[in-house]
Amino acid sequence: MNQVTPTSQVIKPRNTLTVFLIVVSLLFAATTAIFAYQAARLSIRLTQLEGTFSQPTQAAFPTSTEITKADQPQITLPVAGSIIRSPLKIEGKVPPGWMFEGVFPIKLIDSNGNTIAQGLGKEVIPGSWQKDSNVDFTATLTFINFPAKGFLVLDKDNPSGLPQNNRSFSIPVFGPSAVELK
Repeated sequence: MNQVTPTSQVIKPRNTLTVFLIVVSLLFAATTAIFAYQAARLSIRLTQLEGTFSQPTQAAFPTSTEITKADQPQITLPVAGSIIRSPLKIEGKVPPGWMFEGVFPIKLIDSNGNTIAQGLGKEVIPGSWQKDSNVDFTATLTFINFPAKGFLVLDKDNPSGLPQNNRSFSIPVFGPSAVELK
C-alpha cells in the first residue's frame, strides 16, 4: 500500500517560487506607489510656490519708483527663483549711477518685507563706478535662517536722499524649507 501525505504538509517548490514572486511584486508595487505619491506632493508644493513672487508687496518697497529695462541691474548669481543658503554670494552688473563711492546697498528680505540680512554690493574693478558703463559687482550676505520665500533686493545708492532718485530691483529667492515636504 502507498502511504499518502496530507497536502498541508507538502510544500511544492513551484508554489514557493510563485509565493516569492507575488511578495516581490507587491513590494515593488508598494514602493512605486510611495515614490509616485511623494513626487506628486513635491510637484504640488512647487506649483503652489510658483508664481507667488510676481510682484513685491508695496510695504516692502515704499519709496521705489519704476525703472526701465536699460536702467535695470543684472543679477547673474543667484538666479531668480534659486534656493539659497548662507553665505550667499551675489554677482552681477549695475547700470551707471547705481553706485556711490563704488558701493550700493543690498538686502535679503522675507515675503513680509522683514530684513533678514543686508550688506553692500562692491565694484569688482576699482574706479569703474565712475565710468558711463555697467559696473560688475560682487557681494556676500550671511544669515542664520531664511524662510521659505523672499526677495534679494538691490537699492540704488542715493546720497542725495531725494525720493525721486530712489530705485530698487528685486528677484525672488527661496529658502531650503521651500521644497521640504510637510
